Amino acid sequence: MSHRPRVVLANSTTEYVLRFRLPLLAALRNAGFEPVVVAPPDGSEHALTSLGYPHFSLTLDGAGMNPLRELGALRALIRLYQAIGPSLALHFTPKVDIYGGLAARRLGIPAINKSAFKNSQPTDHAE
Repeated sequence: MSHRPRVVLANSTTEYVLRFRLPLLAALRNAGFEPVVVAPPDGSEHALTSLGYPHFSLTLDGAGMNPLRELGALRALIRLYQAIGPSLALHFTPKVDIYGGLAARRLGIPAINKSAFKNSQPTDHAE
């Protein structure tokens, strides 16, 4: 059995991944990767797994500000990334960018944070 490198797509909702990231999941699979979704359960995870994409549940409060709960979300991501063993992590929302980026860095996993570029404008000079 060959081992396909895993790529995590982490987001604050599973439905978002199902609605807007299916082409990316398919492209990753077609390129020889095993895409894995990490997001809070919201009722759409069955539709995602029925398409053959593994889903790992993350406890995350998108509007939460309790420091202990937020630390718990970071620890949960570290544990999930350790269990999944991805070659790359893709993050799509601000909280997941921060916590996922910290978890990936701690574990030496390359990561791309999409929301960091959401409102950025290209420049033609170095500052």
